[in-house]
Amino acid sequence: MLTADAGKVTDPHTARCFTYGELRAAGSVRVVSDLELLAPSRLEVGRTSIPKADGREFVTGRHQYPSDMSAKHALRAILRPSGYNATLVSLDSSAAEKIPGVKVIRDGDFVGVVAPDTFTAQRAVSALRAEWKVPAQPSNRELFKLLKDTSDAGDGRNPSRHVEQALTAAPVAWTSNTPSSSLLTRR
Repeated sequence: MLTADAGKVTDPHTARCFTYGELRAAGSVRVVSDLELLAPSRLEVGRTSIPKADGREFVTGRHQYPSDMSAKHALRAILRPSGYNATLVSLDSSAAEKIPGVKVIRDGDFVGVVAPDTFTAQRAVSALRAEWKVPAQPSNRELFKLLKDTSDAGDGRNPSRHVEQALTAAPVAWTSNTPSSSLLTRR
């Protein structure tokens, strides 16, 4: 019996593993299962009115979204360097730590402030004295070329250099000369 997990199908006896795309490219795939599938005519959810959870709170404006909530002593502000890939050389946090309710957190080159409210956190970040070693930054003219040249560096997961290969192998093709309702076509 095969198992499907994390976007792959694996044979536990042989440890062979295939992605769904590889299986699709190999041709038709037959799925065998002991689960009984219901015919669409037997499905009832489509014909049933389901009340919205907490609908009254949404309508009356009492519902709280994550942006409305505030955790006590939450991280409120972050000290940011003036450039990308900067390294923190020194930090004097004594003035910020004298502000009531403020705690300065440092983890390597990361510096954050925990405070009872946003105003106090911003005041504490302004009181921090940091010295950064900032490498030369690319100009606006050089930025696109730098990003393009280094996009496939490192882990190699960036698919931008393999676009043509991916489009050719895709079972669905993009067609730009058709009405918007049929932009995707089967090959």
